[in-house]
Amino acid sequence: MTALFRLPVERIEVVATSLFEGVRVGLLLAVAKTAWDISHVHVETVEGDGRREGALSSAP
Repeated sequence: MTALFRLPVERIEVVATSLFEGVRVGLLLAVAKTAWDISHVHVETVEGDGRREGALSSAP
């Protein structure tokens, strides 16, 4: 869900209902996108030589 999708949906919602409703829909879509992005983060740990290293990466 990119800004190319979110912004037109928000604009249509503003025209169809009200500014408040359009902004609320835009915020909900932004929160949903952020939650989706966060849910695809992978934590990788490597142990060796008495120490532990970690790395964060996102799924392709």
